[in-house]
Amino acid sequence: MLDFGVETNHKLSVLYRLFEIFTRSCPESYVPLEFLNIIQGLNMIYQNSIANKTNNQDKWEELLTDLATCSKTVVGGEYAGTAHQIEKISLRGYRGQQEVLDVLPPQELADQIPQLDLVIDAMWFAFANAYGACYQKLNENRNSLNNFRKLFHKDFLQPLLIRWVDVGPGVDFGIVVGDYQIDQILMNMRFCVTGTFMKQRIIDRQLVRPIPVILAPGQTPTHNKKTGQTIAGQTG
Repeated sequence: MLDFGVETNHKLSVLYRLFEIFTRSCPESYVPLEFLNIIQGLNMIYQNSIANKTNNQDKWEELLTDLATCSKTVVGGEYAGTAHQIEKISLRGYRGQQEVLDVLPPQELADQIPQLDLVIDAMWFAFANAYGACYQKLNENRNSLNNFRKLFHKDFLQPLLIRWVDVGPGVDFGIVVGDYQIDQILMNMRFCVTGTFMKQRIIDRQLVRPIPVILAPGQTPTHNKKTGQTIAGQTG
């Protein structure tokens, strides 16, 4: 069993809650629970490897309480698609009628980065999904929603930013993750995130990965943003 230090223990609680909310939001047939458990464990290894750790457990306590309360209320989306790819979600309209809508995740400039760390990417999608699923709950308490986003970025993402945008050549995540179609599952995670924001009727507030993007060699990094296009799912 891995031994995590005092500075990291609260992160285990945060990741547990984020991935719990994700499993309640997204069908296991599209994003297997075992895959998420592996990803959660790998991210804890990443967090434990950070050289200069800061213990922000006290700042997370109230947020963890809110996330636990939110998690109990999460109802999974009613998705449809092919055997491998989410395509649509069934939602109740304003007049009570059921509507079947296309799930269209926004394309980001960061989608052009060739060597993103897929483990950190998956953690981001789990966070973004929780942000959407718990948007209303966190909005009940002053600054909680904003604090959730800022604290997650500071504690979980910023220390790993260089690795996130450039994992390095020749990295084979399949050796660690096992016999999963990683790209396909990550695509479905992304579709579930968009579906969650659709379900909460806050699709215009869907987040993008907070990473710098260099579009050409020697170019000054630019902030990631939505391109105005949507991404297509994989059919294979």
